[in-house]
Amino acid sequence: MPRMQAPDGYLTSSEAAEILNCSVAMVYNYEKSGQLHKTVPPGRKQGFFSENEVKALSEGLASFFDASLHPTDSKDDGLTFRQATSDDMEGVYKVAASLFGTTTSAEARKPLIEACPEGNYVVERNGQIVAYLHAQPLRHERMMAFMNGEIRGKDISVSDLDCFRPGQKSECLIKSIGATKQIGATDKDRRANQQRFIMRLLQGVKAELEEMGSRGIIIDKIFGTSETPTGIAMGFSASMQQFGKPLGEGRFRFVMNVEESELSIFDPYKEALIKWQKLHGNASIRQKHTT
Repeated sequence: MPRMQAPDGYLTSSEAAEILNCSVAMVYNYEKSGQLHKTVPPGRKQGFFSENEVKALSEGLASFFDASLHPTDSKDDGLTFRQATSDDMEGVYKVAASLFGTTTSAEARKPLIEACPEGNYVVERNGQIVAYLHAQPLRHERMMAFMNGEIRGKDISVSDLDCFRPGQKSECLIKSIGATKQIGATDKDRRANQQRFIMRLLQGVKAELEEMGSRGIIIDKIFGTSETPTGIAMGFSASMQQFGKPLGEGRFRFVMNVEESELSIFDPYKEALIKWQKLHGNASIRQKHTT
């Protein structure tokens, strides 16, 4: 008896293998590693893979991060990278709203930036914010509440933050990252500019991380969630591990152990942190505060 077709939104193992350009055996390896999850619909014996999850993994395998961090002549690209201030939040909100629709207001972002400015960055073009990153250190219990879907980004307050301090292990949430896709005469131009803005953002973050390492800022783990194809693909591209199955209609959850990561963006940071630890000794390393 032939096997039943996959329901709408799902794929068989063979269909997933075709999209991923790999063997069915490799699809099962992705399942074992937690990068894919199989669902068995009620009344059926055969399991299927989420079409969105498979496509996100396929995009992620393009190694976006490695491609983005090749050296470029950033002095002549017309873009400025810097740490964000509360005054930037109106511009950040405009970019985020254009990408995600409903999002955290500018006013709600401001106190978080003022309390822990480090980890928040923007890229400007002719005085206009075109890309941003919110990477915020949270207390462990609030991080877990966020990752388990008990709270969302709009619910995070200043009291949830556990600001970076030398010698203290921190858990960092990639709360939001984005770049406008509204600059350019054609769709092709807009996509190219968006990628250029993200590349500049990540190059700047790489330099900032190195400086943080030189001051003994210990980023233990990085967490993030996403419901957008681009965000999900970035999570996979960064070789982040899935934090359990997606929530709801496809909110993917990711976690990364920075020390174990092979991403080049962390290499200067790790080297700088090792130097700091040699100067100060492991006794100066404190566990992060959870109270």
